[in-house]
Amino acid sequence: MITRLSLVWRKVKSALFSKTSKELFIFLCFFIMSAVFWVLQALDEVREQTIDIPVAYRNVPDDVVITSNPPDVLKVLVQDNGMNLLNYHLRRSVKPVIFDFNDFEGKGYLLKMENADIQKQIIDNLNSSTKLISFKPENFDVVYTRGKAKKVPVRLTGNVTAKQQYDITNVELNPDSVMIYAPQEVLDTITAMYTNSVTYHELTDSLSFQSELQKYMNVKAVPNRVKVKIFVEQLTEKTLEVPVNAINVPEGKVLRTFPAKVKVTFQTILSYYKNVNPNNFIIQVDYNDIVKNPSSPAKPTVLAPSIIKHMRISPKEVDYLLEDEP
Repeated sequence: MITRLSLVWRKVKSALFSKTSKELFIFLCFFIMSAVFWVLQALDEVREQTIDIPVAYRNVPDDVVITSNPPDVLKVLVQDNGMNLLNYHLRRSVKPVIFDFNDFEGKGYLLKMENADIQKQIIDNLNSSTKLISFKPENFDVVYTRGKAKKVPVRLTGNVTAKQQYDITNVELNPDSVMIYAPQEVLDTITAMYTNSVTYHELTDSLSFQSELQKYMNVKAVPNRVKVKIFVEQLTEKTLEVPVNAINVPEGKVLRTFPAKVKVTFQTILSYYKNVNPNNFIIQVDYNDIVKNPSSPAKPTVLAPSIIKHMRISPKEVDYLLEDEP
């Protein structure tokens, strides 16, 4: 074993220190050094580049509904060396341009963000070496109205399914209702707010996430997002014997079935398994159905709570005997 390892090592050593390997190593060293010098030179060059600066709206009263479409981002053309421009993109966030409603209190329902104000905030947020070339939009308006309010429930929208042998037992929304602000004529048409559509298939475990509410023109929801929790549990199978009851039997008559009990096989969630008993089921045959087809066996119908899934009975048909009451 040691001899074999020694032989392998000699071969590896010979390959590493061969003339070809040395030449390849020298080539790679020069290649890497050239690449590093090229990157450093590129980062030192002065160039122009467009960066995104967010616009933030601060101290907006709850009853203010913005009816225009002001920007969320400014497209800013700047000039600087490559390293500083790279830093703008590597930073997780750039300080936003602030639109503070307190600065415009009492100035009507059309508020103007002027070019000079925007430019000053942008420059304050840039490095001292960065030159501002231009930005768009150069100015913008915020048009709003004061809305009436009412509380409405929140509804989850989308397509959510559990994997086979699992079941979705509950969906919780927190909060389950929100305040909405809108002009009265719009407010009268809204009975609920809906989450953005979600899609989850073949769930095997409970799931939690946040969802924004769908946006409607001239409507503001407070809050505008909710926490969603979808509860998923595993299903298990159980079989019970349940008596068959007769309904709509005329007075003075007795309807007996054979067998008197049927087996009900079903699936339910694990946490409910021990609580399920025959009293949770109603199995019945209807006298009115029997008299319509007197020569055929009776077909029982089953009523069960929604927590019961994939239910089947055995036998599916029962014989019966109709006799006078003693």
